[in-house]
Amino acid sequence: MDDDDPRPSCLSDAPHDENITDHIRHFLGCIEIWDRQSFLEGPNHADPETSSERLQWKSDCMDHLRRIDFLRSALSCDPDEQLLGLTLELSGIAWRISTEFVGNIQRTRAWRARQGLRTGTPP
Repeated sequence: MDDDDPRPSCLSDAPHDENITDHIRHFLGCIEIWDRQSFLEGPNHADPETSSERLQWKSDCMDHLRRIDFLRSALSCDPDEQLLGLTLELSGIAWRISTEFVGNIQRTRAWRARQGLRTGTPP
């Protein structure tokens, strides 16, 4: 978030579609996976300048996803680093079955519904 702008930018629970200061962070952290393509395509009625900017955003985001895939692949090939990936995966599984997660996911879904946001499950 820009310090001079009180409106939230990214990784915020408040709507901020018009205040995106870091499009890659917004893409990876704020946009649901199933909504990423429509975010990158942008509005159908966009002016040429906005369309050009959106094309650049798409290129930047896809480049970043390719870098992530490359790093994951490189780490998975290194026997010394494979344990890190496995540890991360097991940590995610443990979190998703924890009483804290299970107990709060319904509260989170209810809050998102009150905000007019999707519940975190693909359409």
